[in-house]
Amino acid sequence: MLRVGGLVFLALAWGTQYLVIKAGLATLPPLLTVALRYAVLLAAAQAALVVTRSPPATAAAWKRGAFGLSQAASVGLLYWAQARLPSSLVGILIATTPFLVAVLAHFLLPGERLRRAAVIATLLGFAGAALIAARAGPAGADGMDAAAVAAVLLAALTDAVTKVLAKDLTASTPVPVMLRDMALCVCAGAGAGWWLLERDAPVVFTPAAVGAFVYLGLVASAGASAVYLLLLRRYSVSGLAYLQFVTAAVAVLTGVAVGGETLGVTTTIGVLLVLAGLAARSAGQAAAPR
Repeated sequence: MLRVGGLVFLALAWGTQYLVIKAGLATLPPLLTVALRYAVLLAAAQAALVVTRSPPATAAAWKRGAFGLSQAASVGLLYWAQARLPSSLVGILIATTPFLVAVLAHFLLPGERLRRAAVIATLLGFAGAALIAARAGPAGADGMDAAAVAAVLLAALTDAVTKVLAKDLTASTPVPVMLRDMALCVCAGAGAGWWLLERDAPVVFTPAAVGAFVYLGLVASAGASAVYLLLLRRYSVSGLAYLQFVTAAVAVLTGVAVGGETLGVTTTIGVLLVLAGLAARSAGQAAAPR
């Protein structure tokens, strides 16, 4: 029951975050909102460290740094693209992460080998992503920015790296320490990026903007990341990554139903291919011998 509840919580928290990010970006520049979100996570992680009196990490500092830096790159690219694309589409494109996780885990983690279902799923997923990307241009045939589509796909790759690194770290690093280190790296990177690239952009702290980064920091980052890391200690990273099948569906539903977003016909076909790949991979994972 705890596992099911955790997975449902993750799907809802991560599936709805794209629409919340969109709301926050209405009056704040992307990298500043990233820094603020992870400042909230940093405060929550530090409080957890004090309350739980977590032991120090035994993993090498460079591994923890690489984990934080890959997350900083992923979320920075994601927010930049989110300002230019519908939240439902971002939720689908970032769902290519499980395919990339499966490939990286095959080479980097013992016991997580690619099976035929994973290969088929990967081909379907990337075919869908390619079709979506093909519809993008300077102003996109479906009103999309090609650079933003590419940024989301690069964010998916760096997110996959983050997840594989997290699997390696969970055995030797307490969850609050992982979250604190990650938040420090993201705050530093996003804060510097905002100062260098976006400091002249308008900044208006509306209730919606503040509510967005506080909610994302506490729920989608602190709460959901803690649950994910705890589950990651018990399950394979490639198998758990396919939770994004549900996350993608939640992102589409909230984007269309709540955000009033629409997707073109060709883009919708690409979306269905990505979802088909995720479904095929999920079925293969369920059928694999334990």
